[in-house]
Amino acid sequence: MMVLDVHIPQKNARTRFDRQYSMNIGWSNSKDAVKQGAMTTIWDGLNPGMRRFVDLGHMYEPKGRQLAHLISEGLDNNVDIAPFHVGVEVQGSHKLHLLPPGEWEITLVLSAANHKSRRYTASIKFTGAFVLDPVEMLGPKGIEINITPQKRSWDV
Repeated sequence: MMVLDVHIPQKNARTRFDRQYSMNIGWSNSKDAVKQGAMTTIWDGLNPGMRRFVDLGHMYEPKGRQLAHLISEGLDNNVDIAPFHVGVEVQGSHKLHLLPPGEWEITLVLSAANHKSRRYTASIKFTGAFVLDPVEMLGPKGIEINITPQKRSWDV
């Protein structure tokens, strides 16, 4: 799974391009796979029918964010917000993997040796609030994510 780019939805208009990645997303819970730093980069292969998951991103609890990242992340110094960290394998010092609160559209590409590449749009809407209750966090008070396939020109 690869993240291509990020767009900002516009009312009554096409989305506005914000940033480009063209980077892979790390596998979730892959303790036996080869790693580069903390991110899993290589599996020898996935057999037909196997399921693997990726981490699209994560959010830090604000106190943890303040201790670990506030000085270097270059975002608003409001210590009460929780930015969305896009789960790309390489997180550069320019901090483009950090999205401030708002609405975003991320273009994803799923590729495999035995399958044609498919594009998806991850629509992300979040307030920047960090709520301890996971049910509330994954909703209008925290973050909402919808992933939809993009139509290819020959699918229309």
